[in-house]
Order: sequence, then C-alpha cells, then structure tokens
Amino acid sequence: MKTLEHLLSPITIRLLTIPNRLVMPPMGTALGNDDSTVSEANLAYIKRRAQGGAGLIITEITEVHPLGSASPRCIGVWDDKFIPGLSKLADVVHVQGSKIAMQLHHTGRENYLLQKKNKAIGP
Repeated sequence: MKTLEHLLSPITIRLLTIPNRLVMPPMGTALGNDDSTVSEANLAYIKRRAQGGAGLIITEITEVHPLGSASPRCIGVWDDKFIPGLSKLADVVHVQGSKIAMQLHHTGRENYLLQKKNKAIGP
C-alpha cells in the first residue's frame, strides 16, 4: 500500500499555497442566520472542518442576490453587512492553516421564491 505523502503535501497554484490536497467541497448546511449573515453555527462547523485537516475549504452556496436563494438560511454576499461574518469565517479557517474559497450562487429561473410570484431571472 502506498503512503499518502502526495495527498498530504502542499500544492501551490500561482501565488496560493494550500497546505495539503484535501479539499472539503461545498455542502449545504442551512446554518446561516435568517438574514443570510454568517451564524455562530456556521463558524463552528467550518472551524471543525479546518481543524480536521482540510487544506482547502469551499463554502456552501453563497447567495449573490437576495432573490437568488436556493433555500432558507444560506449565507449571502450581496451587501456590505455580510463582511464582518465572512471575515470571521475566513479567520477561523486561516488560524488552522487552511485556505478558504467561496462558492457563489444564484438560482436564476429555478428560484423557488420567484416561481411563487411568476417572476423569472434568466431565460
């Protein structure tokens, strides 16, 4: 059986060095606050994954517009009010030596909020 040396070794992509090749993919948690800000539960969830050794953590879907929500309690990024919580989210990951990326999202015409009102964004 081969060792996991390669998997656990750092990788550099341009100017970003990721401490290992373990990536936590985006997973919906619905842990955000009702106003789409980052919650204490979000912070605890992400911190635990960083402590577990993931070199790169990709956030769950992050709404780019209030009408682009896939489900309730997703985190948002369309307003400056989100900056403090998102900064804390990045900080809890960076303290563990990991890196973080954000998955941006908009549901477009598949949006459940807009379907109820017969309004579509997109073709």
